[in-house]
Amino acid sequence: MDTLNVLEKNVLFSGIGQDEIKNLLKCLSPAIRRFERGAYILCNGDSTDSIGLLLEGSAHIIREDIWGRRNILAVKPAGSLFAEVYAASSLPLDVSIIAVERCTVMLIPIDKISAPCTKSCQRHSKMIENLLLSISTQSLQLNRKLMHMSCRTTREKLMSYLSEQAHLAGSDSFEIPFNRQQLADFLAVDRSAMCAELSKMQQSGIISFTKNKFLIHR
Repeated sequence: MDTLNVLEKNVLFSGIGQDEIKNLLKCLSPAIRRFERGAYILCNGDSTDSIGLLLEGSAHIIREDIWGRRNILAVKPAGSLFAEVYAASSLPLDVSIIAVERCTVMLIPIDKISAPCTKSCQRHSKMIENLLLSISTQSLQLNRKLMHMSCRTTREKLMSYLSEQAHLAGSDSFEIPFNRQQLADFLAVDRSAMCAELSKMQQSGIISFTKNKFLIHR
């Protein structure tokens, strides 16, 4: 893993060169932690004073009810941030972050970003700007999920989600980041009913799919 390459591509370090990132890391004093598949990186009710950055692996942001039913709120691939809002607000988490596969996480104390260091690094203001952009992007992603959730039927939810994925991919052929159970959790629908609806949509010639690869027929 080339950590500097991962960081350079992350929104928090956007517009900041690798040499400057090296200097920033000395000021930020990040911690590195590793999590096995299925482990909780952060739990509902936890407080955190650090922003998480996935160096390797992927994670899901989920909400669980008292019966253990999960609703996937967001997918976090390698190179993405998480827990920005909670670190900045000091509020306890009302969600959990779970490792989908083995993860390596960099934890960056929020006060190291928001407060100038003794070396007066010139890129701190750029990092704060990038952090605000990341929080705004998360808000937009949540709005898109709410758009899917507002659809009345399972088919309408599927069509809304698959249409968005095709738009993001710029193609009628694309892959989604979920298996069937995860997709059902994301859309908050019954897995069996959803799978039955997908089969009906394929039989009707609306879509074709193999596992997580989809093709929309116009």
